[in-house]
Amino acid sequence: MSETMIFQPDASTGIDTFISSGSAETNFGGQGILQIGYTLAGKNTTLSRGLFRFDVAALGSAIIESASLVLSCESASALTLPATFHGYRLTEPAWTELGATWWNRDGVHDWTTGGGDFTTEIQGTGEVVTPGQNLTITNLDALIEDALANRDGLLDLIVIGPESGSQSSFMQVRSSDYADGASRPKLIVDYTVRRRVIPNFTGGMQTLTGNLGA
Repeated sequence: MSETMIFQPDASTGIDTFISSGSAETNFGGQGILQIGYTLAGKNTTLSRGLFRFDVAALGSAIIESASLVLSCESASALTLPATFHGYRLTEPAWTELGATWWNRDGVHDWTTGGGDFTTEIQGTGEVVTPGQNLTITNLDALIEDALANRDGLLDLIVIGPESGSQSSFMQVRSSDYADGASRPKLIVDYTVRRRVIPNFTGGMQTLTGNLGA
């Protein structure tokens, strides 16, 4: 039977921020609002991307069926609809919420490429089609499986929205530092508990439900 686990850290445990090419040396960690998309000012384009980390180690050896990241909308008044957003795995896990900028991953060390180091393969997708709609990035199950198998349960994700066009198009979403706890970033994972089959004392087989932490 499928079960659901929701990860929604608060300000003390949540790790998220956004980085901006227009303020390339500015850290926005600790703010309640994150911006994702792009703005135009004359001939200058400013890109903004969201960075998120979730510790999903509590899932243990579970079989991941589906996973989605839900970001609560603060404002989408400047977003050209419909708008598509993508999630990618950050390949540099040493970034920090209070150090990451467009150029630096932790306030000291540079990203290999400005704007964050991430996989080129799209891992998750979400679309906003109506004003005020929350942003839901779906199809993150492979990233959860990868985090459990290879990264000590840490999921590092960058969310990228529209980055080109004839007019500004960006969305503001609420971070783990937002005052209303129900509006903070939420990772929803549907899973089944992995079962182990072992011989019983009579020579038959016995099915045991595995512990998530096993």
